[in-house]
Amino acid sequence: MSVIKKLRSPILCIIFVFISVDGVSAATGNRHIHAGAGWAYLGMRDKGLSPLYYSGSHALFESGYLNRQDSVLNRLDISFMTGAISPEIYPGLTLSVMKNMKGSISYSHMRYAGSLAAENARVFLGGTWKNQSALYRHNQFSNSAKTSYFLSQIYIDGLISLGSDNNGKRWMVEFGLAMPVVTFIIRPDYAYIFPAGFLEHDLNNLQSTIRSIEIAAPNRFFGLVSDLSLRFAMTDNHAMTIKYNWQYFGHQDSNQLNSATHGISLQTSINF
Repeated sequence: MSVIKKLRSPILCIIFVFISVDGVSAATGNRHIHAGAGWAYLGMRDKGLSPLYYSGSHALFESGYLNRQDSVLNRLDISFMTGAISPEIYPGLTLSVMKNMKGSISYSHMRYAGSLAAENARVFLGGTWKNQSALYRHNQFSNSAKTSYFLSQIYIDGLISLGSDNNGKRWMVEFGLAMPVVTFIIRPDYAYIFPAGFLEHDLNNLQSTIRSIEIAAPNRFFGLVSDLSLRFAMTDNHAMTIKYNWQYFGHQDSNQLNSATHGISLQTSINF
């Protein structure tokens, strides 16, 4: 069964709320700093480590910066999650656990591309440069207990923004969808007869890292990222946002890697 089918949407809950401070200067409404936290459920199968599908809950922390103009949108996003994943098959009958940490940083540039039927539904199109890395350690293995990957990706990105000012209550709903078109991959590949990259110990660290890089198009590395958020303006310079994120990727390799994540967070933002 595929990772997407295995990773069913669980009951979501917020574990932490980052509250902004007072005393912010008058807002222009264009520049926003946001931060918050929540909960994520991650599922993964890394055949370089094990053929089993692992999944589990994670604490999720997010922050970033947004510069929104009439025709241009620039955004910087940073996220980090940490938790534990265990085999999906008979989880109560095994002691196998992997401690997992995953972080990402991305920069997006999008431009106004028109509006939909409603005048306040604005469409932005552009691209994103995203870097993400994960480190997971198995408690029962020795030689390959510690495994990781690093991805540097160029996405095509789209965003639909729907806002309203109803009885003085300002709200905004946004839906974004992105797909990587080029991915630079570094993975330890334990199953190769001739290990690649930094496992070649006769090379120095820089040469090993360079030789580890695989450049993949969507036929070798396919992924999708979607975001749905609801933002309420509390004051002129303070807003709260509920955000849901879903992302999936699959690396078609001798040691196939698949990962899917559901995440929900509560964020606060200030304008300046």
